[in-house]
Amino acid sequence: MADGEYVDSDGDGYKESYVEDSDGDGEFDTVYMDTDGDGYVDAVGVDTDGDGELDSYTYDTDGDGEFDTVYMDTDGDGYVD
Repeated sequence: MADGEYVDSDGDGYKESYVEDSDGDGEFDTVYMDTDGDGYVDAVGVDTDGDGELDSYTYDTDGDGEFDTVYMDTDGDGYVD
């Protein structure tokens, strides 16, 4: 079972993100985000290589409930390519 917690990332009293430790190593490696404030997850960031940095992001850019855009840091420089 993965451990996680809800996070109010902008201080407005609403929790827009859920961070999860999916592999049980004590480091959060998946972040589920409601970036537009509608109450639904529309972005997910994942640390795919275990270095503590999110390096893969998936977005629902058109609001239809389907993830349709993926950004990844394929070369490990900390920036999506």
